Amino acid sequence: MYKKMLSTSKQKELLVLYSIIQKKQTLHSLSINLNIPKHTVKNYIQNLNYEIEQSFTSSIFIESNKKGEYWIPNKYSEKKILVFHELKLDHLKKSSYFQLLVLLTTNFQVSSKEVTEKLFITSSYLTRITKTLNKELVAYGFQITNSKTYLSLTGDEFSIRLFSFIFLNNSFQLLEWPFEQITKEELAPILPKETIADSTIATNSVYFWFAIVHTRVQHQAFLPNPDIATADALNLIKENYHLLNDFNYHIFSDIEKSYLANESLYFIFASLFILSDIVPYQQMVHLGTLFSKQNFLASEFSKLLIDATKIKFNRTFTDETESLFIYFFTIMYLAFQLLNSKSHLFFELYFPRVSYIVPKDNPKRANIEEFFDVFLNDFFQINLEEEKEAFVFKEIFYTLIYRLLLMGKKVEVFIYLRISKDITGNAYFKNKISQIFNPEVVLITDNIEEANLIVADTFEFSKTNKSVFVLGSSKKYEQWVDLTQIIQKMILKKLFSKEDLD
Repeated sequence: MYKKMLSTSKQKELLVLYSIIQKKQTLHSLSINLNIPKHTVKNYIQNLNYEIEQSFTSSIFIESNKKGEYWIPNKYSEKKILVFHELKLDHLKKSSYFQLLVLLTTNFQVSSKEVTEKLFITSSYLTRITKTLNKELVAYGFQITNSKTYLSLTGDEFSIRLFSFIFLNNSFQLLEWPFEQITKEELAPILPKETIADSTIATNSVYFWFAIVHTRVQHQAFLPNPDIATADALNLIKENYHLLNDFNYHIFSDIEKSYLANESLYFIFASLFILSDIVPYQQMVHLGTLFSKQNFLASEFSKLLIDATKIKFNRTFTDETESLFIYFFTIMYLAFQLLNSKSHLFFELYFPRVSYIVPKDNPKRANIEEFFDVFLNDFFQINLEEEKEAFVFKEIFYTLIYRLLLMGKKVEVFIYLRISKDITGNAYFKNKISQIFNPEVVLITDNIEEANLIVADTFEFSKTNKSVFVLGSSKKYEQWVDLTQIIQKMILKKLFSKEDLD
């Protein structure tokens, strides 16, 4: 979709900026990771610095050294991602395709005259870009309909709403409010205070979702009834997830009762799916526990997948972890049920693209792929063509299974302790370590052979092949800062190592 609104060159330039924002880069790393020639990368960086200096800063944004390393100075650490989104939006707004989609997703319909006047284009050019966009939109199950005097989005209503939300929210973020018919100030009083806590971004996302749904239902663009099994699942969610219920009623207060129940079901479910960051952790676990006691297709799929994962990978999970992943599996399964083969397209609306895949170089990937492909085939008894259509469905679940295995992976760091110069040293150290780290993760051992780290106040262990931390004083703050950083790195290395998860 973005290739119609941003040239390939401009996309690559923005990706160079985004990569440098993430971490320090070199021409070589940027060239390899983004598949761009080094001299082109260098030109992009020069151009980026010029554009950003002209529009957002008064000094160089991307700095470099003689080693060929590029980074963003610390003084921009708090605003660097903001600069990226501002620059991206500036480029998008220069595109007639983008401007047309903004008008159509923020309004139910727009007059052809208004479009040509706002975009400064002719009627013939409007017809041309409409046809071009429709070639892309048809895959989502909807299109731009031109009734000579008005343009509007028609087709799969659920897809229209999801497309509008992702497109607008990802493009505008907190930078601008593109709706002209409804303001954030009008929405603020009816947003439950407990919904978002202190997250401005999450609040803004809810505003976008509300404005889109409100715009559609006020013009009688209603959603179809889901099948019975899906409706049962959505009803269970609505009955047990009350965070947005009051907000929900404000949207649908003026519509006929015959549409109210159905609209409410979709609204609550989609909020879990696209506004996942506002769902409290314990609410996810609670819903997962409820799903585990149901027999609708999505919950059956999730329970069987959990059980099969435990058997295949010889794992046990806590009840909380099982409930959490039954929740994730069920929500994703329901989303794919409602979106069908269109589901993968919505991930393409993000720029930069959101990656949900297990890294290709991860040794566990092949095992997960083989396991889930067999599981899916047994569950659905699907043919090869349907398997191809379920590609992204499978990619999402590869990653969910991988994360489940990671969460079930027991990480332990053993410390061999030998403090002899301080009579209270050993007891004091054990007490502080248990306060800083989970005692089930960082353990004190008497077996030096199993130790990952030796902490001592002498140099007698310096010739071992173990990591040794010489403790000058167990009561010095600076020593504890250094030590905790070492232990944290050991935990992270074990947690995110590429070794087999079996």
